[in-house]
Amino acid sequence: MSKNFWINFHRIMVFIRFDIYSAYNYEVINIIIDSIKNRSSNDEMCTNVIRIVPMWKNQLLLKGRGEDCEIQEDKEIVKFVVCALENIKDYLINDNYDISYDLVDILQALPDMEHYFQKTYLKKYWKIYIKPFEKKWKRSIFEDVEYIFKGRIL
Repeated sequence: MSKNFWINFHRIMVFIRFDIYSAYNYEVINIIIDSIKNRSSNDEMCTNVIRIVPMWKNQLLLKGRGEDCEIQEDKEIVKFVVCALENIKDYLINDNYDISYDLVDILQALPDMEHYFQKTYLKKYWKIYIKPFEKKWKRSIFEDVEYIFKGRIL
């Protein structure tokens, strides 16, 4: 996937977090999950999102806007992202907006993919974002991906 895909992912998380109660959030998250699983292009994802939320058009990087390049992704981090998005969907559909907000916040805090290979960053991310989430909500929804952040050999 391209650098712009992940930049747009971050921007979309900011938009969703800003208006967590919006009716279109569930559908936008579905689009992102499908785009990740199907390895869709940045433009395909953005076009589908803009159909749902036209007002985001000028904020998303489409072809010809910004410097774009393919980047090496960490498949395990992508697995974590999809896990978080699936949980956000589940909580949104059940009107659990507070926990959805916190999960979106966790994803919004992800930097660009290039930092994912830094072991020290991953441990700090777990400590700063995921651990407080688990403590606050008394949930361990990231048990299956915890190894990505702790003790992983790169």
